[in-house]
Amino acid sequence: MKALLLGSTSTIGRAVARELARDGIDLVLAGRDSSELHRQASDLSIRYRQQNVFFDIGEFYPHFQKIEKIFNDHSDIDEVYCFIGYLGDQQLAETDAEEREKILQVNYATSVHLLSEAANFLERKRRGKMIIFGSVAGDRGRRSNYFYGSAKSGLHTFVDGLRARLFSKKIHVMLVKPGYVDTPMTWGKPGIFWAASPEKVARTILRKKEKGKRELYVPWFWKPIMLVIRMFPESIFMRFPL
Repeated sequence: MKALLLGSTSTIGRAVARELARDGIDLVLAGRDSSELHRQASDLSIRYRQQNVFFDIGEFYPHFQKIEKIFNDHSDIDEVYCFIGYLGDQQLAETDAEEREKILQVNYATSVHLLSEAANFLERKRRGKMIIFGSVAGDRGRRSNYFYGSAKSGLHTFVDGLRARLFSKKIHVMLVKPGYVDTPMTWGKPGIFWAASPEKVARTILRKKEKGKRELYVPWFWKPIMLVIRMFPESIFMRFPL
């Protein structure tokens, strides 16, 4: 088995990569920073005596066509993981078009382009799995991160449609909705609580993937939390400083 990890140098991506490598699964690492990819590949090789390959796919869009080279060179890929994400600065994005564009581009457009190519590849094989990272922030718009949340919400809708499209082709699509995870993206942010360790999140994802889970909140308690948040009437909810 071989797995492609898009955004593999993210904190959760690293944790998942270590778990997969420990299980003897061959990896193709892809991301924006070639030096970080090289260090990650070297670390996995030393730890698990595994030869990993990596691709620098630049700033992704409009270079998403580089993913075609990955699939041409590694036609034995069976699983695709997408960890791409950029939290960004909500306050800056409210007034800065460049920051807005980056948040929306990375979290939605770039992910959609890359995942569409991955879906086409797996559809031709008529087998495989896709594990895609969204966020609990996409379940309801909040004043503190609605640019990021809206992009993730769009990604969630895309994944729902993609799952329906690939269902008859025996391709499993799982959407992961993390809450707060102990990563550089959340470090030092106000209001962060119950941050899960990336290692625990990684183990949960791989366990639930094997059970055919379609949607996964991690940690688990975010599912009832977000259910309550979605139930609040708008007239009340918009008064909360969330």
